[in-house]
Amino acid sequence: MAPLRVALHAQARELAQCRELEASLVSRECLGQRRVPSLVDLISLVAAWRRRAEEEHRIIEWRFRVDDARRVFRYEGLTTRRSEH
Repeated sequence: MAPLRVALHAQARELAQCRELEASLVSRECLGQRRVPSLVDLISLVAAWRRRAEEEHRIIEWRFRVDDARRVFRYEGLTTRRSEH
């Protein structure tokens, strides 16, 4: 039973991270600096943004790589089995 609970917890965390990423994209790409006067307007704007994104088959282009993380977080001296491949 314990491994299943751990796996479910990991999936829930992964889903939460995806939702956080999506919220960030909506904030930057859809809303920008605008103030939306009502919830109805917000729902309409986000729905239109999502339709365009799906029609264009947009993908996320990750720019923050392992080497960047080591530099930013000062992990230059640390290596892992995975980083040696």
